[in-house]
This record gives sequence, structure tokens and C-alpha cells, in this order.
Amino acid sequence: MSLVQSRLENNICLINLEGEVNQKSIEQIIAIADEMRKEIELRGVIINFKEMNYIDSIGIGMLMQLFKDFQSWQVKLAFCHLSDSLCEYFSMSFIDTVISIHSTEEEALASFA
Repeated sequence: MSLVQSRLENNICLINLEGEVNQKSIEQIIAIADEMRKEIELRGVIINFKEMNYIDSIGIGMLMQLFKDFQSWQVKLAFCHLSDSLCEYFSMSFIDTVISIHSTEEEALASFA
């Protein structure tokens, strides 16, 4: 099961993932960001992985597709609170070279300044 919660701060959408990253949660993220960008000048999206407990290779692929979608919208994407293993995987696969990764939500927010 996955749960996506969002809030807006300084035209940046903050999304908390709970549970697992799957097709449903990615679709929810896209819908939330798409609706926000139609209402405001959305500067970016930060996805907080603190409460996420599972992601597989399909979920990682979907995150990369999410990055491409946001890039086409000219909306920046950042991640925060990744587990050590996920952070290591993103580093080994060079995902961290295209998506900004931060230890905390506050650091991620500051990266949009």
C-alpha cells in the first residue's frame, strides 16, 4: 500500500511518500503536480522518502520517467530522506547526477533558493 501526502511551500510542492513506490503512487504525484502547475507557477517538487519502506526496479524506473515529465514541464525535482541503500543505488546508477538528492527536507527547500 502507498500513500501520498502533499503540501505547498513557496511554490514548491512537498510530497511525502508512505509505504511503497509503485505505479499508483507515481500517478498520484503526477496528478498533484500537474494540478498545482495549472494553478500556480510551480518551481519544483520535493519527494520525501522518509516513510517509504519499499521500492523495486520498476519503481525506480517510474521515478526516472517522473523526472522526464517534470523536466518537460520545466519543474525541478529533488529527493530527500533516502535510505542509505537507496542513496547508494542512486549514486551507482548516476541518478544523483540528474536529480538533486538531499539529507533533509530543509536542505532540499534551500536548493531551490
